[in-house]
Amino acid sequence: MRANYHTHTRRRGHAGGTEADYVQAALDNGLTALGFTDHCPLPGWEGLNCFRMDSAELPLYFAAVEEEARKHAGEITILKSVEVEYMPQYRDFLERLYTDWHVDYLLLGQHFFEYHGSKAFVSSTQDTELLPAYARSIREALRTGLFQMVAHPDLFGMRPYAWDRNCTMARDIILDAIAESGAVLEWNANGMRRGVQDFPDGPRVPYPHPRFWDPVPGSGIPVAVGADCHDPKCLWDDAVVQSYHVLQDMGIEPISTFPLP
Repeated sequence: MRANYHTHTRRRGHAGGTEADYVQAALDNGLTALGFTDHCPLPGWEGLNCFRMDSAELPLYFAAVEEEARKHAGEITILKSVEVEYMPQYRDFLERLYTDWHVDYLLLGQHFFEYHGSKAFVSSTQDTELLPAYARSIREALRTGLFQMVAHPDLFGMRPYAWDRNCTMARDIILDAIAESGAVLEWNANGMRRGVQDFPDGPRVPYPHPRFWDPVPGSGIPVAVGADCHDPKCLWDDAVVQSYHVLQDMGIEPISTFPLP
């Protein structure tokens, strides 16, 4: 069965396509399930990130997803979610996404994390020193029980440094936390779309990073391919198909049904 649980829309200009456009693309490509995960606003962060919708737009987004679910009931399973970071001060807000907005799951996309009293951006790290702190922030998030899937955990692979002991430490913390929590590990196809590039540790796609994934086969950690699509054309494109082939070669069978029981 074909499914995708990492989908962005045009809200706030971060991507293209409406909720209806993605549902139509999913139907055209034979998907049985589609999870919407636009970037969630966080209290006090409005205007700080170009890819994050304003708080006022959140109910409009949820209403649009709910409308698509009603219109296509019996054709495809449509799930309502957001991609969001975790920091302790936002826990009450994240809990209300379940109690007030009735999301089906939360996708942890830990782009930002706290480091020595400030917010660090994992995609802008100048060296690997911050990576264990990044990993510990993911572990802290998973221990809340609020998140069912971890998006692009190896996003730091796009930075121009070679794999080292800090990378290994971060990887081990993240994989141990995922195994402990029962969450799903995402293989992110958007990193595949970036193509093979030259890095200090050799040519590779920025992410998924092969060194990060070395311990996953045989670990029992459930894996999902996330299209991380920002355009309906990318919902089931060559990068997604290639991702399934690579995982098959690794001996990993991605899940198709989510959330897990």
